[in-house]
Amino acid sequence: MKSISRVIVGVAVAGACGYASAATIGSVGAADPYALEAIQVATANSNVNAGAITITLGQSYVLNDTLELSISGANFGSVTAVSQAFTCEGGSGNSTVFSIVAASSGASTLTYVANTPVGLVPGQQCNVPSVVFNASSVSAAGNIAVSSVSKKAATLASFDSATSVTIASVASAWSVSTNTVFDGVIDVQNNRLTFASGEGPLNNLGGSTTGVDSFAFSINVNTARVGTDGNPVSGVTGTMVLTLTAANSFGFLTDPVADTAGTCSISGNGAVTATPAAGTAAITVNSTCSALTVTVPTVAAGVYAVSLGRGAVDSSLTTTNSTPFAEQAYTAAVALSMGTGSRLAAVSGAPSAGSWTINGTTVNIPYLPINSNIDLVVNIANRSNQTGAVTFTAWNASGTSCTGNLGSVGANANMSVGAALKSALLACTGTGWAGATRATVQLVIPTPRTTTAVNSSFSASDGKSRSVVVNDTNGYR
Repeated sequence: MKSISRVIVGVAVAGACGYASAATIGSVGAADPYALEAIQVATANSNVNAGAITITLGQSYVLNDTLELSISGANFGSVTAVSQAFTCEGGSGNSTVFSIVAASSGASTLTYVANTPVGLVPGQQCNVPSVVFNASSVSAAGNIAVSSVSKKAATLASFDSATSVTIASVASAWSVSTNTVFDGVIDVQNNRLTFASGEGPLNNLGGSTTGVDSFAFSINVNTARVGTDGNPVSGVTGTMVLTLTAANSFGFLTDPVADTAGTCSISGNGAVTATPAAGTAAITVNSTCSALTVTVPTVAAGVYAVSLGRGAVDSSLTTTNSTPFAEQAYTAAVALSMGTGSRLAAVSGAPSAGSWTINGTTVNIPYLPINSNIDLVVNIANRSNQTGAVTFTAWNASGTSCTGNLGSVGANANMSVGAALKSALLACTGTGWAGATRATVQLVIPTPRTTTAVNSSFSASDGKSRSVVVNDTNGYR
């Protein structure tokens, strides 16, 4: 048993007698900061001593008056663990003992009776040795507080009640945070089989120790939180399950030497590796190649990482023996299970896992008019086998930008985006856009530059005239 915090029930001064009709509670010292997870995994019916309290009486008491303690946020501990009696003394009155008369294990109230024939007077202090709560009764984070009310022996009328005071606070001590995320710019100039130079992970994610992209997160423990024994919480034993989900697919994990493209192999030459702080990780992938699961049987506070590799170093990667990288976002879900049997605690988190973007071909069109009576003619010729979303950024005369999506270009196909771009520019909002008559436009097309061409022009809606605008693919630099 320990005694960290002390609680004093004080009184407000009023009237000729010097005391108000009810006691008030004030706290001396901080409430014990318990870890919710430590309480959840504690032995069933474990008794936690939150320390002693003192009650200063606000009114007079006589023989057989009762004083009732109530607890919120938890239940009192077992009958054998709670204080069976407490003494009131000091002031100008008589010393007496309040003895417990009604109690049961896990009760929310304890009733004590005064054992003095002379009586107590306002200002006397009652010393309750300890307030013990039952760990099993704490179901959620929050405060544990104690209040009191007394009853007259003759009439059972309530008097001298004291509002509650916090004796313990309960909150989660464990949390999950991101350290590094998957990042990379997929290079369409090389059929999306590598990453752009100097961006994100190394080149082609080849091998188990080089060219990988890693996601790392930390399991954190607030050491200011204590366990049921009052000692700082610094570690945990349990199982961690990390689920990584790809918006598209993990099919790129295929070993280009040993596997069939798109089979989502994770066992070939280090396609996926996990670095836990403790224990040996088991790594699996679902049948649709969309989710990786990493299970670690023994975990502690620390850093965990999962690295993605293509599975082998192969300088002759082609679209026939390797799955191209996909532009996609990654999500993560961490589930930490602690304890055994019926005493379990769960901690979860969804740290950001990052994303892969794509470079593509950037085409700058220096001038396009914005007018409902003028049609834009912007045609994209894609002579590659790659597909993807075409996006634009436009700047008006004030330099305010506007962005949007113009649809997806198909493989070996032509695509007209003039009508979509006209509607998007007319809908652009921001400083200077109202009444804007012209814009500079930049297109980003997810195809190689050598196989991409854009023709840009505009014409009056009557179709009688057309003005050609040079761009990055036909002369403008």
